[in-house]
Amino acid sequence: MLLRKRLLFYSPPPAADLCHLVYCANFLLTHSEKLRGNSCRPYYFVNIADTNILSKELSYIACTTEKVMETKSDIYDLYIDNGAVTITSDKLKSLLRVTKGDRIRLGRLYSAIRQPVSCDDTPMTVEDNFYTFFSQLNRDIATRINRLSISDECRLSSQDLSDMGLDSSDSSFLNHLLESLDLDMVVSCSCCSFIQ
Repeated sequence: MLLRKRLLFYSPPPAADLCHLVYCANFLLTHSEKLRGNSCRPYYFVNIADTNILSKELSYIACTTEKVMETKSDIYDLYIDNGAVTITSDKLKSLLRVTKGDRIRLGRLYSAIRQPVSCDDTPMTVEDNFYTFFSQLNRDIATRINRLSISDECRLSSQDLSDMGLDSSDSSFLNHLLESLDLDMVVSCSCCSFIQ
């Protein structure tokens, strides 16, 4: 969701589970540090009458129970039908490949869920753990990018990647994120090298 894409979930009725997916997907964008132009509007239920509204959105998370929405590929970047994902661009397809960094973060997320940290002796729910995990990850990414975007050097080093919770295998994601934020930054580390 940091990449500001249009995400449409589909499933036959009832819509309650789909609405919960929109709610959970919205967690993927949660952070206290703002990135310029990085917002995503949740629509808890849309139908064919909403295509005009959705076509004007740059980024959203929505759900529908109307299968006909799949034919409207100009209004979404990703269409998810009970786990089957339709992607409208080749560039986005390459970004959705699982990386070494993804596997590392998934391991950290599983650890957080198995060994939850509690606040004031109140146990955290699985939902609390997801929220905390993604909020911290997104905050770390946003904080580092914001700090470096106002510096003279505008370089992201191996240490910067690590501080953001990213791995060298995440360079494609980072490049796309910097592009979506219209930032000119250089990633310069021994593990990867690209110029935005």
